[in-house]
Amino acid sequence: MSQPGQNPNQNNYPQSNQPPPPYNQGNYQAPQGSYQPGGYPQPQPPGQYQGVAYGAPPAYRVAPVKRVANPLLYLIPAVGVVIMALGVFLPWFNMTFLGGTIAVNGLGNLSGPADLVTTLTQGTGSPGAKDGVLVLGLAGILIVLIVLGLLLKARGFAIAAIVFGVIAAGLMAFEVSDVGKSVGDINQTGLGQIKAETGLGIYVGLVGALIVLFGAIITFAFFRKSRARV
Repeated sequence: MSQPGQNPNQNNYPQSNQPPPPYNQGNYQAPQGSYQPGGYPQPQPPGQYQGVAYGAPPAYRVAPVKRVANPLLYLIPAVGVVIMALGVFLPWFNMTFLGGTIAVNGLGNLSGPADLVTTLTQGTGSPGAKDGVLVLGLAGILIVLIVLGLLLKARGFAIAAIVFGVIAAGLMAFEVSDVGKSVGDINQTGLGQIKAETGLGIYVGLVGALIVLFGAIITFAFFRKSRARV
């Protein structure tokens, strides 16, 4: 019940006359990285954040594209050139008559019994084709290109080797066809007394020319690009 003269809306609880205890500011410590009283969050030094480091610089940078030289690939067409040149000195076709065999290489040189060689060359000279000189000339050009490619580690020499490889392969293919035709003519006109056949050397030269061509293509194709990491 309210007493007479008192505000009825005022509570009747006992009230203390003691002031409230002072606020102890010394016991409050703001957590690191959180908001400080009356200020903004303080940034932490780099390297102390234990979470995921967003925006960290990459461990490496990508340098400009560099072409990696593969000069040893030139050894493939080089082997082909050696084989092609070797085929010139081997028999391109053989002739058998009077009980002996005469072999004729790509330079027109004859080998066999001396009396048969003398009989065959009297008045006419060597009957063999001498297109092997062209093959040796192409082999010399290819060797120069291959050596330059090896020393300079350049891809462009492989393009030139492809061009001359095509010429060499085409020449040897023509020679195989031409020698085969000549062998057929000799067998038809020899009336069984002279027998001719294609020799091993011309096929060796063709195989060597093909190795040159495909080796030059491989050399050109496998000069790859890579990115250097620094």
